[in-house]
Amino acid sequence: MKLRVSGDRELLRDLQRVDDAISDRLLHNAVEAAAEVGREWAELAAPRVTGRGAANIRVEDNPRGVRQKPQRREVHVAPSGEGWYLILHEIGTIYMPAHPFLRPTVQQKGHQMTDEFNKTLRRTVRAHLG
Repeated sequence: MKLRVSGDRELLRDLQRVDDAISDRLLHNAVEAAAEVGREWAELAAPRVTGRGAANIRVEDNPRGVRQKPQRREVHVAPSGEGWYLILHEIGTIYMPAHPFLRPTVQQKGHQMTDEFNKTLRRTVRAHLG
């Protein structure tokens, strides 16, 4: 699931006033909070027979090990472990048509994820700045 989120300009200016190591942690926490909202909705939307696949939708921090750029974070919300097969439902196979649930989650709930990102970042930056 991919969603580009950005904070408002005033909030980003405040974030730049914070030490780099701390701002990196605050940004990371806000991204994870937004991703958790997406994970919860994806779990509800996932196709299920037993529910084990949906229960294995996880937020993975930088799963490809890519060096993160300043002021940018990447996390993935995707099926893992016993739920790996849910990606087949998302994209389809030659034997089964796609039944997407991750992409529609972003389309329908992206605003809630963005709101959570901004709310979390604003609260933590302002608490840090005093």
